[in-house]
Amino acid sequence: MPGASVEKKSRGGFPVEVQGHDEGADEDPGAQMAAILPMFVLFFASSALVPVSTMPGWLQPFAQNQPATVTINAVRALFQGGPVYHDLWQSLLWSTGILIVSLVVSLNLYRKATA
Repeated sequence: MPGASVEKKSRGGFPVEVQGHDEGADEDPGAQMAAILPMFVLFFASSALVPVSTMPGWLQPFAQNQPATVTINAVRALFQGGPVYHDLWQSLLWSTGILIVSLVVSLNLYRKATA
């Protein structure tokens, strides 16, 4: 934006550059919770902390077939030198799918906002 002023604000000790589009972001804690809650569920119901085989039987199918678990398993296999192909392609598919869905939703919201 030509002529837009950039000011420095400090949030939690870290400087943040603001160009006028960040105003009001702290006013809706419900929006913040809506963004954090899915990540919270996916992380704690994944193989990040414990093996999926130690989880309750009803949770294992969900934990085994979600984006966090396959990505974590792929990274582990890369670092430990194990078989990586199966988890890597699933992780790439999940990432591509999430990107496409997010892109479609954001473009639709943008079109509604600018119409």
